[in-house]
Amino acid sequence: MEDRNEGKEMGNKKFSLRFVLLGIGLVVLLLIVGFFLLSKNQEQQEVIEHVLTAQFSEVDPELIRLLESTENISVIGNNENFTPKEDKELEQYLEQEYKPYLTEAVYEKYITAYFLPFKAFSYYANVNFEIKDLVLKKSDHADGTYRFTIHLSYAEQEELEVLGLVNVNEENKISYLEFTQDAGLFESIDR
Repeated sequence: MEDRNEGKEMGNKKFSLRFVLLGIGLVVLLLIVGFFLLSKNQEQQEVIEHVLTAQFSEVDPELIRLLESTENISVIGNNENFTPKEDKELEQYLEQEYKPYLTEAVYEKYITAYFLPFKAFSYYANVNFEIKDLVLKKSDHADGTYRFTIHLSYAEQEELEVLGLVNVNEENKISYLEFTQDAGLFESIDR
């Protein structure tokens, strides 16, 4: 009878040990997956923050030099009537600074519709914007999609709120960017 009880105890110990090892393995797997997802979200947020901070920060003197240089007259985008013979310094500068963060389709639109007009406007109007707060909120509906809220200050005591939607793809590049509310900021540039 004692042998039978010892065998049962030994079987229970083996079962318990397997159960504990399986539990530990499951916990380790969950930690790895959680770390991977957290890391992916962090990388996506860093891409978004980089582009939005560049958009609303003080104008780089090198960018103004390149914009004002007649040697850098360039057409950015696909224009069938004009094909530059070589990359201009301005194109190289923009591609180096911003293309790694944006997909091809978004890069062209962003640079021509938002970035360059805004930078030129703020420089020549002598308006320096400063980001007081940048809040990113991950969407529950789509992977890689975030809503952003930016509180800007400019002039003496003036403040402005800019809202938007952005998506970062699997390659950690912005594949969609829209300013949904900008208090007329971008419309005033088009005038």
